[in-house]
Amino acid sequence: MKKTFQGEKGFSLIEVISVMVVIGIVGAVVLSRGPTTDIFDLKTQTEIVKGHLRYAQAKSMNNDSIWGIRCFGGNYWLYKDGNFNTKVILPGEDSTDLNLAARKISMPVFAVSYDSWGIPYTDQAATTVQTGGPRTIVVSSTGSAPNQTISITDNTGFVK
Repeated sequence: MKKTFQGEKGFSLIEVISVMVVIGIVGAVVLSRGPTTDIFDLKTQTEIVKGHLRYAQAKSMNNDSIWGIRCFGGNYWLYKDGNFNTKVILPGEDSTDLNLAARKISMPVFAVSYDSWGIPYTDQAATTVQTGGPRTIVVSSTGSAPNQTISITDNTGFVK
């Protein structure tokens, strides 16, 4: 610090620039060692799929009909009336078929249907009740992020 002509103290421009350079270097090191964007993308996409499952359950309970989510052939979609071919566009999406590769994720083939009580089933027509404990769906990243899991509780259909 140097004294100004009126006796006030302050920092020189060189001191301020030096501190900013050190902060920049430390920040770059911290960011380079932090989680990759693959982890954030996978967690985000997993939460979106969970939201879609919850939406299907809510639709079935509000419309007194069978709604569900089907994942097959690199896509997943919302369907109604217990028929995989009666596809419905999910909120915030542009098409009925949501491409997994475009979202940088992969999931196994599955179907989850809900009846008017919100109970989960393992088939499109909601005839085979999910039993034997929570059902797990593994969501994988096309990058290097560790897998995420979605759990659907039998009887209640709670998604976590």
